[in-house]
Amino acid sequence: HWRAQGGGARRRLKIMAEARDLAEVRQALDAGADYIMLDNMPPSTVRKALTIIAGKVPVEISGGVTVARARRFARFGIDRISVGALTHSAPAFDCSLKYISVEGAGRPG
Repeated sequence: HWRAQGGGARRRLKIMAEARDLAEVRQALDAGADYIMLDNMPPSTVRKALTIIAGKVPVEISGGVTVARARRFARFGIDRISVGALTHSAPAFDCSLKYISVEGAGRPG
């Protein structure tokens, strides 16, 4: 929380603000956020947000980002892109174990 860090006076930690709309982008900049994460914004809103941010802080895109959409966002010059689909929508990996019994295997002598 901003106040817990001294309200900006000699704070040691970097602050990332999550913005869900353009008003929150403006609030994050006004509050002195070090990074802004744009959450669940369509590309048209992301473009507007980037115009408002104007390179003042690094920007991350998150929420609903697929690999295909990440490519599109990357063209905007985004600093970081979170693709949750890499973990929550990845196909299952079959790592089952199948064995056969071999007569005499594992017995001494």
